Amino acid sequence: MTPCTLSFPCSIGDRVFSQRLGKAGNVIGLQKCENCGPKAFIEYLNNDGEPKTLWAFCDTLRAPINKEERETEQ
Repeated sequence: MTPCTLSFPCSIGDRVFSQRLGKAGNVIGLQKCENCGPKAFIEYLNNDGEPKTLWAFCDTLRAPINKEERETEQ
């Protein structure tokens, strides 16, 4: 097996916004799968205030751009 270096567009601890969820969360893990792009494991609060997690493709995430997005999970 040949070692390689992977580059992810986000890092563990980054705050990101998922358009799919409509919520912001914190990246708590990263993964590269065969046959797919890099994924981030995100921790966020659901509408009931319960902590939840979700795997999301990194290319579907972005930085929160306004106060409302940043405050969807603090």
